[in-house]
Amino acid sequence: MKAKVFGLSLALAALCGAAARAQTPSQTPAPAATPAAQAKPEAKADEQLPAAEVLFDKYLTALGGEAALGKFKSRVTRGSIEIAPMGVKGTFESSQKAPQMSVTTMNLTGLGTLQQGFDGAVGWAKDPFTGLRELKGGELAAVRRAAFINPSGWRKAYNSMKTTGRAKVGDREAYVIEGAYGGDTPDKLYFDAQTGMLLRMDAVVDSPQGRVLSETTFEDYREVDGVKVPHTVRAVLGAATIVTKVEEVKHDVALEDKLFAKPTS
Repeated sequence: MKAKVFGLSLALAALCGAAARAQTPSQTPAPAATPAAQAKPEAKADEQLPAAEVLFDKYLTALGGEAALGKFKSRVTRGSIEIAPMGVKGTFESSQKAPQMSVTTMNLTGLGTLQQGFDGAVGWAKDPFTGLRELKGGELAAVRRAAFINPSGWRKAYNSMKTTGRAKVGDREAYVIEGAYGGDTPDKLYFDAQTGMLLRMDAVVDSPQGRVLSETTFEDYREVDGVKVPHTVRAVLGAATIVTKVEEVKHDVALEDKLFAKPTS
């Protein structure tokens, strides 16, 4: 049961933070990196790499542009989730509301309902195993970031961003940006050299059981109301692989603030 709870905690962390994996400073040391996370980007000594800000602006343009990304006041995303090798399947629904509120609910067959939310100030989580609790540290930072509808808000999460080299993501060439925050391990963001799209993000995921390095890939970008949204997100965290598939995205849905508030029990 302990392993299953650990996997579910990671699944919820991955699902809530997949759109904004950037971690803010934490006082807890990160574990040793996996080989994938330790892999160094390739770069020739005399190669002129694009500046991180240029690549990030290209990404926002590829998604639809900052004007289009910033026009939405809310977003509701629904789809399916599968956690391997646990064999757990279910559905998820994630709601976001400007300026910075979010709540994600997972209904997992045979296991029940897991929730995580942020009301603009307080982060919280509720599940059948650990009950209702208030989020702190890295978990709070992750759920706070997940509340951003517009990815341009990511700039606020990093102290600095720099382009460090090139790498392969599948068969695609990508530029690698390192996002630094305090003294912790920088995140690595892999942007398609041709399209500008975010292909992968390597980072640290916080959970009640500890910190785990994750490798998240973003696939199947589709246009929804003038902006592109990845419809398959695949997160590898230790021995677990969490795959979420988006089935529906709706913008500017009327959402009451109480939807995001921490439950009373």
